[in-house]
This record gives sequence, C-alpha cells and structure tokens, in this order.
Amino acid sequence: PTTLLTLGQVWKTLSPEQQTALNVVFVSVDPERDTPTTLQPYMQYFNSSFIALTGNPESLQRLSAAVSAFYAKAQAHEDNLGYLMNHSANIILIDPVGRYRGFIEPPFENQRLEKIIPLLLSVPALVTVPALTNSQ
Repeated sequence: PTTLLTLGQVWKTLSPEQQTALNVVFVSVDPERDTPTTLQPYMQYFNSSFIALTGNPESLQRLSAAVSAFYAKAQAHEDNLGYLMNHSANIILIDPVGRYRGFIEPPFENQRLEKIIPLLLSVPALVTVPALTNSQ
C-alpha cells in the first residue's frame, strides 16, 4: 500500500504525455484473498487509472520467475491472521511490448521516483531481452 500511495502521488507530478506512456499495474500474489471484486475498489483508492491483476498459482510463478521476483505464503504468528504473503518489494519495469527491463529498488521516496520515472520514459531501451509470453 505504501508503494501504491507513493506512485499515486508521483503520478500527479507527471505530464499528461508521461501519464499516457506509463501504466501502473499491481499484481497480487494472493489470489485466495485478492479477487477482481476486491482489487478494483482497492486500486480506486490510490488512482483510478492504476490496474490490478492476479492469476492462478502457475501463472504467478511463471511471472515471478521471468522478472526475478519472489513470493511465498507464510504462517502468521497470530492465529487470527491465518497467513501472510512474503514478497519482493521492487517495482518491476516492463516495456510496452511486454519485455522485462529491470526494476527499481526501495526506498520509494517521492523525490527519487519523480526523477527516475520521467528519465525512464525518455530513454529508449538499450538492451533487448526476450518478451514475456504465455509459454514462459
């Protein structure tokens, strides 16, 4: 939630052209609790143009492997919480044709992202890597 809040604040500093060139996509790795019905109002809180997705365990594993991300279910210390999801905290960068381009590591401070994001939008990709496909 803090990353989405920061991205929502940084989004407001971008020009309309930059906003058009950028999609913020939140991928939930907890499809048991995060459904399209619950994700839609959650994302509206941060920014109505942000997108939320989830998937079945197999597709989430393929995606996480393709972008060098990590997630795992962990037992909560308190019985009433059930379980927690441990996961990577990086912002993953995917280009417009679906190729993994890298990541931004925390900390996600407004001033830092306000410099990084416009820079990334202005520089053509320097390295070509395989596109993410359903077969990967």
